[in-house]
Amino acid sequence: MNGVQKFQIHREDRSTDRLPSARTCFNQLNLPVYETCDKLRTNLLKAIHECSEGFGFA
Repeated sequence: MNGVQKFQIHREDRSTDRLPSARTCFNQLNLPVYETCDKLRTNLLKAIHECSEGFGFA
């Protein structure tokens, strides 16, 4: 790797009940298509706070 690597945001069409996920090997953030911005914010903050230690399995 040479320097700063950009990351990509990908649309996740499988389910709106899932939390956002990430693929660190691809610098990729997978966001489900939520019905509202409020639901996106709530689930994104939940994923950040609940899954911030090590490699957790959901």
